[in-house]
Amino acid sequence: GMDLGPWLTSRGITVVSTVPTLAALWPADSLENVRLLIFGGEACPPELAARIVARGREVWNTYGPTEATVVSCAAILDGSAPVRIGLPLDGWDLAVVDGTGNPVREGEIGELIIGGVGLARYLDPAKDAEKFAPMMTLGWQRAYRSGDIVRFEREGLVFVGRVDDQVKLGGRRIELGEIEHALRALPSITDAVALPHRQGEHTLIVAYVVCSDAEYTEQLGKHLAVRLPDYMIPGAIHVLPSLATGSAGKTDYEALPEIPDAPPRVRVRDPGSPLERDLLALWQDV
Repeated sequence: GMDLGPWLTSRGITVVSTVPTLAALWPADSLENVRLLIFGGEACPPELAARIVARGREVWNTYGPTEATVVSCAAILDGSAPVRIGLPLDGWDLAVVDGTGNPVREGEIGELIIGGVGLARYLDPAKDAEKFAPMMTLGWQRAYRSGDIVRFEREGLVFVGRVDDQVKLGGRRIELGEIEHALRALPSITDAVALPHRQGEHTLIVAYVVCSDAEYTEQLGKHLAVRLPDYMIPGAIHVLPSLATGSAGKTDYEALPEIPDAPPRVRVRDPGSPLERDLLALWQDV
């Protein structure tokens, strides 16, 4: 990744399509000749977008799974937050739906459903039926459930995370991608991942962040509290100089360091009413 930056300069490359993780490794002068930079494949951190956008250079953030061959929506980045994945390109239909398959309201999050001219088709009919199905609540005869969670905004969709990144803690469903999104939106944070961490009988959320300001990291929990409810704030935050990546430039989760077990965050207070005292006594009996 780091070697590619100087190579772009030496070869006079003017158009680059890559993943944000690789571009984050390049010095600024590596992009002096680049007039068009296209990101895709993973979420783009706001700080990277702000650093790379420049006069005379278009920076696009594109989105589309392989099953949608391959870009369904895109947005030009202007360096401001949030970083959007945009609106449907010509020929595509996009919808953001809740758990019942009905469209969400503006500002709400839901699963992104894709329809349109570029949907793939498996040669195996059984596999095709598994991946692609009608969405009758939308009136679509053929659609692909992306498994990606996005926030519906008319200015452009905002990627939040994955359906399969949901974890359930204390009876609440938590989107890990939403925690990562909130972390990346903080000043000085260039990258972040959030993962569930099992310790004993408890599970807590841990976060790995790359931060350019050592003093700022000491107050991360406090800054996050402005953006997230208490139950979504990671129980442990580990600051790294960088996140290890695989050959494709995406985060290598196996290479992340182990975080030592920490006591779960539990609020303790005395019962505040006779009813609470009775409930406490019943609970202790059980």
